[in-house]
Amino acid sequence: MKTPQKNSQSPEKPSKSAPSGLQEVGGTEAERRRLPRILLTDEQFRLEAPGGKVFGVLDCSEEGFSVRLIDSSDLLLFTLGSTVKGILKLGEERVRVSARVKGLGLDRAGLQFFECEPAALQKVGNYTDPARLGKALELRPHPDPKLQWYAGPSGASVLAWPNERILVVVHGAYVQIRMPAGTGVETGLVGDILHRVRGGNILREEWAELKADSKQDPEKLEMARLLVSGSIIPAPLQKQILGELSHS
Repeated sequence: MKTPQKNSQSPEKPSKSAPSGLQEVGGTEAERRRLPRILLTDEQFRLEAPGGKVFGVLDCSEEGFSVRLIDSSDLLLFTLGSTVKGILKLGEERVRVSARVKGLGLDRAGLQFFECEPAALQKVGNYTDPARLGKALELRPHPDPKLQWYAGPSGASVLAWPNERILVVVHGAYVQIRMPAGTGVETGLVGDILHRVRGGNILREEWAELKADSKQDPEKLEMARLLVSGSIIPAPLQKQILGELSHS
């Protein structure tokens, strides 16, 4: 899946009084919602440049990856269309890559691999395979007692609000299943960060924007199926998700 391009429009700010969980934050045609996620320290990108600045990886696939920009000055390091080189740290793997900047957002740069060694791309592909990511999902704590949140490497997640909705996230894309069963399945992309919080056993939690596709994307549905099929999430939840995806 190709790294999504980002727009430069400012996202709407969530209300400070909004409860935990998935909430609508806008009434635009590309209906936007919120996604809690965590930024893991075992996935980083170190620029091959003076100072060797390190950036957290938000998501990664065999096509490319995106990094979270620390401040506005980082935009000078990731100009649109430029090529950057560095070391991509994926768990225990250190992979030397080059990539073109394909998109910029308020908080992130999206990069597409360019002229990388085949062996390097093979390592990235093996690490980011949805079936492998599913096996690495772990139950995470969250202030919302209703939320069941399973998170793993490269931004992969399964989030379930019983009797409300289920969200499957992989490779910077998402599939959202509305309740009750048969109400609808939506695909889309994870966008800019809206809000950050810290605390508890979560290193850093961030609320990210969700941007819906105009119609269902079969590629995203298949990635979600692969992630869930090989995961350790409870069997009833797994069965429910796969059942909804099979009818989409």
